[in-house]
Amino acid sequence: KINITEVVITIQSGGGLVQPYALAAAQVARLRDNTSNITLTICVDMVAASGGYMVACQSSPGQLFAAPFALVGSIGVVGQTINIHRILEQKGVQTLTFKSHEAKAPIGMLGEVTDEGIEHVKEQFGEVFDAFKTLVSVARPQIRDSIAQIATGKVWLGQDALEIGLVDRVVTSDEYLSERIKDGFQVFRMKPYQREGIFARALHPSGRGNVSCGILDSLWIAIVQLWSRIWVVWKAELISIIAKAGVVLSSSSCPDIKIKAEARI
Repeated sequence: KINITEVVITIQSGGGLVQPYALAAAQVARLRDNTSNITLTICVDMVAASGGYMVACQSSPGQLFAAPFALVGSIGVVGQTINIHRILEQKGVQTLTFKSHEAKAPIGMLGEVTDEGIEHVKEQFGEVFDAFKTLVSVARPQIRDSIAQIATGKVWLGQDALEIGLVDRVVTSDEYLSERIKDGFQVFRMKPYQREGIFARALHPSGRGNVSCGILDSLWIAIVQLWSRIWVVWKAELISIIAKAGVVLSSSSCPDIKIKAEARI
């Protein structure tokens, strides 16, 4: 009989949009909280910044590890976009914006940027930032009193992150897995399979497509925009997920283009 006692998630992510990462963090926390007999270990080999750290900090107490040169932290909110209203005005193009309330889309690409709109976006950013700090403080109560000093957007190397309480140990995921093997655990690598459509199933020699199910299935659905791979370890079981997320950048060298913020972590 397989006895599952530990899950290891190895995260590699520099962050991204708020909602996908917050959802991923919630699903990882659900895995931690709904499996009382399983320890959730999270390893960072290269980077867990911003949204990546939001997910990483959901480990079981004392089980968040980072490699010596891994980048950890970046607790903060940032965003940018462009506004071409002044350029359109110079070209004689009139823009019309219709909305039910001033709070609806306070700043857009085409409409005039107002002081009220900027203040409303700043307020929204402040709310997201406060929620981010609260989430980290709840997950890692040892830094609750110092969260204001830590949540500046700065990143730390693994050893420095250990000293301020962002991680619990400096070790690579390979080293940790090797330790578990030496302790007698059997280690298996598992890959998630994509479900195939009806036509692929019809063409498949066995008449069946690949399937995934259970708690792993819900975890994959939750970690939107992340690419992952999984290890499972028996006699304890370890599941390691290495995740990547793309970074969307936008910028402009035109002085007439104003920047508006879209929340990213």
